[in-house]
Amino acid sequence: MLYMTNNFQDKQKLLRLLLQKKGIGLKANTIPLRDISQPLPLSFAQERLWFLYQLEDQGYTYNMPFRLQIEGNLEVEILRKSLEIIVQRHDVLRTSFQEVDEIPQQIINPKLSLNLPLINLESLSLSQQTEEVTRLTQQEIYTPFDLTQAPLMRTLVVKLSAESHILFISLHHSVFDGWSMKVLLQEFSSLYQAFLKQEANSLPDLPIQYGDFTVWQRQQLQGDKLTQQTTYWQQQLAGIPPLLELPWDSPRPPLQTFQGDSCKFKLNGELSQKLKTLSQNSATTLNMTLLAAFNVLLYRYSRQEDIVIGIPSGNRQFQEIEPLIGCFINTLVIRSHLTENLSFQALLAQVKQVVLDAYEHQDLPLEKVVEVVNPERNISYSPLFQVMFSWEDKLQIDNFKIADLELTPVPLNALIAQFDLTLAMQETAEGLVGSFDYNCALFNSDT
Repeated sequence: MLYMTNNFQDKQKLLRLLLQKKGIGLKANTIPLRDISQPLPLSFAQERLWFLYQLEDQGYTYNMPFRLQIEGNLEVEILRKSLEIIVQRHDVLRTSFQEVDEIPQQIINPKLSLNLPLINLESLSLSQQTEEVTRLTQQEIYTPFDLTQAPLMRTLVVKLSAESHILFISLHHSVFDGWSMKVLLQEFSSLYQAFLKQEANSLPDLPIQYGDFTVWQRQQLQGDKLTQQTTYWQQQLAGIPPLLELPWDSPRPPLQTFQGDSCKFKLNGELSQKLKTLSQNSATTLNMTLLAAFNVLLYRYSRQEDIVIGIPSGNRQFQEIEPLIGCFINTLVIRSHLTENLSFQALLAQVKQVVLDAYEHQDLPLEKVVEVVNPERNISYSPLFQVMFSWEDKLQIDNFKIADLELTPVPLNALIAQFDLTLAMQETAEGLVGSFDYNCALFNSDT
């Protein structure tokens, strides 16, 4: 049975309660089926990733590699069949991109055979296996995708022994996000168990496909809705500083680079519990409290009173979207005003309100926010914000079992920094853990 930690669901429940006070809720039966005879445009998120793909040299910045350790008697052909069904269920996993009259479009391949190579390392010693698995891991992380060729997904099985395997699944962010991994694993769990028992596929038909969302997204962002959304972001971000100037160890390169590293840390159980209690007493979510604390840290180091941070939003506020694989994630821009005499409670209340307002206006993609705000642009840093805060429990998947298999996700350090600095936090049974992902061109590891 697939088991996932419930702290994401708990956070979502509280967040929905807060949003309901403002009349915002999970919406149903909103997205119609598209006319499949018409060209399929890119979603706004895909459009941005396509644009960045044209610019970057290395081509792996937006890879999403995953590695699962599998213990037990793995039936590789049933694994293959299960993954092929998932690829066939979700059009986006058979999608590539092409420009037609200089306009990028999604091209859906009607049917694809999954390439699932099997590398057998049984004959190698443990040290040799470790060395080869490390090499294969680096290969999966840094091998770029050609976005004009479907599928934008790679799979690989490594056999260590009769009852020990590693499954690599790598996808490009243009067709996948963190929530999608939960969907993929849940569907894989259901299919693998059914096929192992020689039963039929029992997964319900998907209500819509990613392409339906893409067409709807563009249609609904017009008229009064577009005016309301753009007006909010123009007013909220008017006059923001172009750059959050932290004390860098090295001068900023003239062209933004993406080589990164990370520094991990833990908060003990007592401090973690105090933060949770503070959140409960303040009627905020824990990630709002941590975001406020991160604001204080950035204020202390930058000495800037106007702090702008990006936070990811799952952007799945419609029931039809929840069971889909695809790139739905949006980034919300959170602006905070700090002063030396501002109490933390006052800052927390400010952050809470700004986050709720941002969620209320999350339908406008970041790409469009950049357009309407029109900030000062510089190729050496990202526009609007250069620092991210992320609550990572969407990807926090505990060890889980499928039939007689035990699967353990293995964290991968891709050494890629999409921003100057990203603070990623997670809640574990032992307390809060975090990671500072930083750009190596700006910061040294000992900083």
